[in-house]
Amino acid sequence: MLLKKNELKSRILVATGDTQSDRRDLLKSFSPKSNDATPAIGLCSDSVSEGVNLQRAQAIVHLDMPSVVRIAEQRSGRIDRLDSPHQTIHAWWPDDVKEFALRQDERFIERYETVDNLLGSNMPLPDAIRQPKRTYTARDAIREYESTGDSWDGIEDAFSPVRALVSGNSALIPEQTYLEYINIKARVISRVSLVSATQPWAFFCTTDTSRVPRWIFLKDIVSDPETDLLTISEHVRQRLGPEVEDLREISPGSERVMAEFLNRLSTAERRLLSRRKRRALDEMEIVIEAFQQSAISRENQNEVDTLSKLLQVLKEPGAGIQPDWEELAARWLDLIRPVWYEKLQVGGRRRPLLLKDIRKDLIGSEASLLSKVMSEFTKALPAQRPTDERIVACIIGIA
Repeated sequence: MLLKKNELKSRILVATGDTQSDRRDLLKSFSPKSNDATPAIGLCSDSVSEGVNLQRAQAIVHLDMPSVVRIAEQRSGRIDRLDSPHQTIHAWWPDDVKEFALRQDERFIERYETVDNLLGSNMPLPDAIRQPKRTYTARDAIREYESTGDSWDGIEDAFSPVRALVSGNSALIPEQTYLEYINIKARVISRVSLVSATQPWAFFCTTDTSRVPRWIFLKDIVSDPETDLLTISEHVRQRLGPEVEDLREISPGSERVMAEFLNRLSTAERRLLSRRKRRALDEMEIVIEAFQQSAISRENQNEVDTLSKLLQVLKEPGAGIQPDWEELAARWLDLIRPVWYEKLQVGGRRRPLLLKDIRKDLIGSEASLLSKVMSEFTKALPAQRPTDERIVACIIGIA
């Protein structure tokens, strides 16, 4: 995301063990036989650290310190090969200050020194890493920060963009106003603000049973919701400049726009789940649809009606029925676990078992699985309070 934000002319390829990643494109782009002259950057997990040839790459960057010398040599060996088209290749190593360095980094250097002294190393290690460093004290850090006025090493935590909305030189809210609100002891159920806009947009802060605030941004009625804090902060900042005016009255048109965004909010919260649970719900839809088609062919109206209602909740829950997505995904994963374990027992697999890999097995287990689905998800569907009752704050842009 950050590389794309810099508008580089290079292709950005993400290669992991997941078959949905750009692994195939990366291998093709970095192959010594490739004729593609387009610059490329590959973001790779250690699943690409051995057994592949990436000679067209001229530099490798270790985003973490390898735990053992073998892994370091394997990584560098992807590009450091006899048939490399480059006269020189570059390997960049992490160099954390002492306070942030991991103990395993020190162990790696010790292992490297041992291997180098006893057997000889297949790769050089920068002298700056091998030599002991001068202690970087707190006073050094304070002096450097005061002289530059920037973040230490350019490193910011995930909430920095959020804090920048209410503090610092570019804050959207005056510091005094913010301090007055955080000291209010009265309980505020919800705060809704309407502002003028060239096209409708919405920002929501909701909460659930865990009471953890969750941010969702909808840049229009139809686009996919944004859930990344950095992206949301930028959208909010762009749309709440000094020229924006508060709308004091709620018109019929404003109510209609708010209702449309509220309907979308229910589905948008599903994107806040972990990737595994989002995928579990996607696969659940596919399997339930297969069961529904089977029930239609058998003319079992009771099963058709029940499965149709369940699919309606999964696809378009609406404002009145709000599933507890976290619990719904967890129950589905518990339900299919026996089939998952049975599939794991089959030998000869060369890659991790994915949820989609057991899709056909689940559909084929309709005779035993359908009754469990009917029992688990139709009588007591996991739900929570409607979305509109869990909104802590929202800002709606009205065109």
